[in-house]
Amino acid sequence: MAVASLGIAGAVGIGLALFQPPSTTERMIGPARIIDGDSLEVNDKKIRLIGIDAPELNQDCGHTTGPYPCGEEARRYVVRLIGSSPVLCESRRKDKYQRHLAQCSARGLDLNRQIILDGWAVAYGRTYEAEEAEARGRFVGLWSGAFERPTDWRKARRGDMVED
Repeated sequence: MAVASLGIAGAVGIGLALFQPPSTTERMIGPARIIDGDSLEVNDKKIRLIGIDAPELNQDCGHTTGPYPCGEEARRYVVRLIGSSPVLCESRRKDKYQRHLAQCSARGLDLNRQIILDGWAVAYGRTYEAEEAEARGRFVGLWSGAFERPTDWRKARRGDMVED
């Protein structure tokens, strides 16, 4: 009779809780090896920062002083951003390259969001559109000069598209 005292809504809520699948979130924490502006490795697991797209390592961008290696600069920025702090990444799925698509943090910062806000990556999807607009309006990072969006750069050179 205990269930009857809960009422129909309570009994349904209990039933739903019993049948929900376990969380498929995988957590990785530890020191990071920075691969490029949107990829890293934690505990030998390759991670792609979800919702962002940074220039490729060999991609150049334009500035008033001439071309510069913006892909390498984006990587250096992420190295400085994280420093020697441990990184926490949470992933719910993998991409076609079997990299974990993850939301990561370090030093209390949402890394995905911060990289966009500081202009070293563009939004990939709709999650960080507002942060991209803010960086563009402040002319920071990539937005301080001319650049080709990483997806367009890859398509023109390799026909390769990142899958998020």
